[in-house]
Amino acid sequence: MHSWLDVMGGLIVPVLVALLVYVAERTVERRTITRAILAEIGTLLEITSGHHRWWRKVQGDREKFHALIPFSTPMYDAQTSHIGMLKGGRVADVVAFYSWIKFLNSLQQTRTAYTDRNDPAFAKSYESALFKFLNRFSAKFTDAAKRTSPD
Repeated sequence: MHSWLDVMGGLIVPVLVALLVYVAERTVERRTITRAILAEIGTLLEITSGHHRWWRKVQGDREKFHALIPFSTPMYDAQTSHIGMLKGGRVADVVAFYSWIKFLNSLQQTRTAYTDRNDPAFAKSYESALFKFLNRFSAKFTDAAKRTSPD
């Protein structure tokens, strides 16, 4: 005959083990999502910084039309539904960062409206937006992105 403690022990131990496994899996998932998003942010900061330098350099050459390539955000796009899992209270900063990336992409799409009218205002607006973006986010994410690097 089983005592009451045997029965409770038989129920509690599996529940506790399942709870510990669940917490461990969520912790690993949270860490992985955070590292992946910060790695993508680090890459985008490198790309936009180089792009900004290139954009300022080619502005002296008004005779050529220099193509603009939209910034890609595959990791963020895939993890949007899990954005609340980011570690370190970074959710607001990450959402703001990607909102700016999407704004820069949208701004790129307006370029032909300016060039069709031979209006030079796009170059100045785009350069200003790139500068503001880098000024706002470079220092905020550079250290965190470096910590996610495998190097």
